[in-house]
Amino acid sequence: MFASDEYMGWVVVVCNGEGDFVLCISDFMKSRLDPFVVEI
Repeated sequence: MFASDEYMGWVVVVCNGEGDFVLCISDFMKSRLDPFVVEI
């Protein structure tokens, strides 16, 4: 998180039923959201 620039990063990691890595997607977006509220 880059609070001074109001940017936030996110990432999605996908694994199959056997625990093997399948896919990873990441990006940044402009946001004023509180990171403690948006964390899953």
